[in-house]
Amino acid sequence: MASNTKQAKNSSADRISNLPDSLVILILSLLPFNLAVQTSLLSKRWRPLYLSLSNLRFSDSNGNKSGPQFIDSVDRFLVHRENNLDVKELGLNCAGDYDHTRVDMWISQALDHNVKCMSLEFRFNSGLYKLIPDMYTYEMFEVLRFKWQILVDIPDDFYFSRLKVLEFCYVTFSSYECVKEILLECPVLEDLVIKKCRWLSGHRLTVCGSELRNLTLKCNEWSHGQKRLKIVIDTPELETLKITDSTLADIYVKDPLENIITAHISVGVVRMQMRDSLFELLDNIYDVECLTLTDKAVGALDGVSDYDLPIFHNLVKLVLRVDNWSCWELLPNILASSPNLESLLLPWGVDLAQTSEQYVCGLWRQPTVVPECLSSHLQTIEFGSFSGTEDEFLLAEYLLMYGKALRKVSIYCSESKLESRIRKKLLRFGRGSKSCKIDFIN
Repeated sequence: MASNTKQAKNSSADRISNLPDSLVILILSLLPFNLAVQTSLLSKRWRPLYLSLSNLRFSDSNGNKSGPQFIDSVDRFLVHRENNLDVKELGLNCAGDYDHTRVDMWISQALDHNVKCMSLEFRFNSGLYKLIPDMYTYEMFEVLRFKWQILVDIPDDFYFSRLKVLEFCYVTFSSYECVKEILLECPVLEDLVIKKCRWLSGHRLTVCGSELRNLTLKCNEWSHGQKRLKIVIDTPELETLKITDSTLADIYVKDPLENIITAHISVGVVRMQMRDSLFELLDNIYDVECLTLTDKAVGALDGVSDYDLPIFHNLVKLVLRVDNWSCWELLPNILASSPNLESLLLPWGVDLAQTSEQYVCGLWRQPTVVPECLSSHLQTIEFGSFSGTEDEFLLAEYLLMYGKALRKVSIYCSESKLESRIRKKLLRFGRGSKSCKIDFIN
């Protein structure tokens, strides 16, 4: 009995608190920041330790609702921080009425403590926050993320020698041209995001970088007179490209992207004179392995007879997001241009028409020559929506008949009654592959 009591006492002992400070701090660093702070309630010994955390994330996104408490918390971790304690990461998310000079002090303190990663998200009632000059001359940054009401107005002298990740989301730039100036001073930059930003002047957006691997570019604002925006992409080592443009910009790719792996393209309008940028873009990503074309791009390409698609020899996965009418003429052409395609995804299906008045029969025209990918490589097809129109059945019948390498065709239906009708008809179609399975998903 005595031995059992002793074992019970040992099992209930607070073994974590007996660990060295360095190990306790390491354990706290693995927790989300807010939970790590809450551990100070568990033990008096832990209270000073959580102040040594190096990954700091503060959020008051509700507009000063946490008020003085939030300010005191940031001050406690930054302003009153011991000189020998570095800050690896600082995240500041503030909204409402904040004194910009106090925010300047917080950022300055983080710089003094050798911060490497910084994420700033501001929605101040007092307007745009202008980054302090010291940020542009601080060379230890490895990751920078800016969001919302931040003004990017670069000085004459700056350099980001170690920066690998740079993100601008909804921020305001002094000009389009300053983006190139920034990127020229980021010699090892690998990831760049420019999303839905505002621009006070200029008309030329240049994205450059000899080491840039991943680029996300989304432009949806253009209000600088009649001169069209020009987007220049000079990124020879690019592997991932996600580009969305709603400004009718002229897009120029300096050299073919020979290392491209994944591309998501949402560029193009119906008017013929605006299609050249899309054509040039496709001509420069012919080595892509995974390609997504949105309804905007598909609509621009569909029915264009005087443009020959490049041969996508490396393309194994194709995603086409289409509208009610696009894709029917493009699909045979792009299948013919993708000899090694293995997976075809149509997440919206190929006909979104909901009423008979919207639907016109005869959109699908069977190719005279079976695409090489269909007869030898295509393994999976996914219809994200299947309405049961005649053209959809004709397309499905064609793909099943000539898809000799098919293993799986997934059909998504919105209603069980519709699924039953579609199932009965599709299962009667002949199949070029004996091992092909049709999955019906409600």
